[in-house]
Amino acid sequence: MSLSLLLLAATAAFPTAPQDHDRSPAALLPASTIAFVEFAGLDACVRAASEAPLLTLAERLGERALGARPADLFAAEVLRDLTDELRQIGLGTRELRAILRSRSALGVGRPVAFDDGMLPSFGLVLELGDDSEALGAAIDRFIGAMDEREVITTRTRTIGGVEVNVLSHERRSGEVCIAKVDGYAIATLGAGYLTDILGTLRGETESILATPIAARAREDVGDGALAWGAVNLRPITDLVRWYAPYEADAILAALGVRALDGLSFGTAMRGGQSVDVFRVAGEIDEHGILAALGGSRVDPALLNSLPEDSALVCGLTVDLEKLRAGIHALVAALPAAARRELRRDFDRDFAGGLRDAGIEPEEVLALVDALGPEFVLGVTTPKFQFGVPQFPRLVLVGRAPQGVDPAEQFAALATRAGAVVQEQVVEERTLRWITVEGAPVRASIAFATDDDKLVVASDLPYLKELLRQEQGLDVDPSAAGDGCVEHASLWMWLRVREHIGALWEETSPQVENLLESNERIPITPEDLPSPEDLHAALRDVSIGVGIDGGGFVLRFASPIGGSTFLAVLGAMFDEAVTGSRRRTG
Repeated sequence: MSLSLLLLAATAAFPTAPQDHDRSPAALLPASTIAFVEFAGLDACVRAASEAPLLTLAERLGERALGARPADLFAAEVLRDLTDELRQIGLGTRELRAILRSRSALGVGRPVAFDDGMLPSFGLVLELGDDSEALGAAIDRFIGAMDEREVITTRTRTIGGVEVNVLSHERRSGEVCIAKVDGYAIATLGAGYLTDILGTLRGETESILATPIAARAREDVGDGALAWGAVNLRPITDLVRWYAPYEADAILAALGVRALDGLSFGTAMRGGQSVDVFRVAGEIDEHGILAALGGSRVDPALLNSLPEDSALVCGLTVDLEKLRAGIHALVAALPAAARRELRRDFDRDFAGGLRDAGIEPEEVLALVDALGPEFVLGVTTPKFQFGVPQFPRLVLVGRAPQGVDPAEQFAALATRAGAVVQEQVVEERTLRWITVEGAPVRASIAFATDDDKLVVASDLPYLKELLRQEQGLDVDPSAAGDGCVEHASLWMWLRVREHIGALWEETSPQVENLLESNERIPITPEDLPSPEDLHAALRDVSIGVGIDGGGFVLRFASPIGGSTFLAVLGAMFDEAVTGSRRRTG
């Protein structure tokens, strides 16, 4: 019998009246908690599934392909084994469903003695509400199952003024403590963690939610999170700092890390898409390498240089001056032997390879400076010609420093490397292109300087078309993906809803031919969704990486993500146990 199921079942042993829902279960965990995760409950997953049209569409296709509802397959394959496991502790799937419907938090505290070693002191806090009677009904079966195990002893003791049931194994040290207080059921591995939790409940001990890492994680994910949590590394990093050599301070300063608080994550379903946030929380110095890579933002006006039919849009900005200074500081902080080895490898692998091609490293650095600190990339939807997919058209636009012609510098460098650079003057602009030949493709790269921008296109005709366009991509990147792009220095925005119609028009003939020619695929062309169905079901995909006042953060918004997984799993489990289909929006 697994420890997780024992703790989960133990919380069902104490029914209580509904309580104030303003207090989340994670709020009971003490600040000494090393890591925790809070789960919004099975009902929240079912609601999220009903509000995600993509899941309804996928379920219909899945039922057609598999010959059965996914929930029925889940019941046949998963619930069968789970039922056998639950039976060992006197529970059934309906009792487990009643437990999972409530909000809960799982915490990992300080180590506790267990057998001949040490284990983290796990703690499960369950918020009891309308299902308290159903949970309480499981107590007799649970205790009966424990009594049948002669090696397990159950006794009662008082901890922090609360009556606690203690389960212990006659051949093992360590114990599981179970308590009911103020509308919560609490089960912990060891009495120490339970004492801290009870102290937090009474206001005697600071909650984990008061720590910077947890507060920032809660703010990142916002309301309606299906799951969120954090790993509190501040006590560990503070301890490590006492034993770290003085050279470590210089390395951290070069990286721009003043302090590391921990790691956090969260996932929520909003508007039919999963919004996931991951953070490395801490204090980031404004002059280090990390600040150079993630401390600035792309100018939205630069997007206007991209074509209107860009399906994939990316942005990147780097503070080159800060980056160069940070790298120099990092190398200077290394021990002398490490610096010599790094210099030897650089001269042999990088600088040597450039000189063999007739290029000096300083020329490459000058070109990097000329390219400027910010770029945007646009990629069109792929086209089909005679049933064969063609490469999508690409364009890269960079903001060049004032008075610098990066196209001219790039052409000179390419010529030095042996490439053939051709030129053509069109409307007083010098257009250059390089033809790249090699099996199995023949491609060209065309580039030109347009005012203060470098424009690089996948071919010369496309470059001419871009330079003639009067109105480019007119979008607000802050509207993408629940703020994913707005706060990022490196971001990607896949504009699915804007281009799904054109993409489906291009690909549907090939998909239909595949289905008609392969009888082993159980889906027919008639089962395929219409462009209108796809437009209603799908959402844009956006990813953003950046640095803000709370550290390094990754935001991801997509129809498929963490919340999608929880919603699907929760909805299938609920349908499999109850036998009723969910209502879809």
